[in-house]
Amino acid sequence: MREAYPNLANWPSELIIDPLQRPSGKSTAEQLIVRAPDLQTARSIGIHELKHLIDALERHAPGGSWRQFMGPGVSEPEAREIYRRLVGEVASRNAQYRLLMSERERRLRSPQSTESVPRDQQINLYDD
Repeated sequence: MREAYPNLANWPSELIIDPLQRPSGKSTAEQLIVRAPDLQTARSIGIHELKHLIDALERHAPGGSWRQFMGPGVSEPEAREIYRRLVGEVASRNAQYRLLMSERERRLRSPQSTESVPRDQQINLYDD
């Protein structure tokens, strides 16, 4: 990854690992933030957020936040479902999932086969 994206090695970041910490992550043009109760969770969240940064650099479909979909007539469960279906979020969760697979398993299963939402149900915010 360092060869393909050398600038990410110097990306400002904040990592907090504390047993009382609620898992969360955020990636922006300014900083990558990972908060987790343990190293394994931090690694998983970090991969998710790095995928978002790479998608931004490559101009791929972005992720988001369920809060951006809240509004009149949209309940919190509905907003969370829309967020879950965003192409950028599906791709980032898939990167997390595939991290747990062996190299052999990753070679045998395509990235599409391990996506949490079927392609025809994903939402691309770049679509018209």
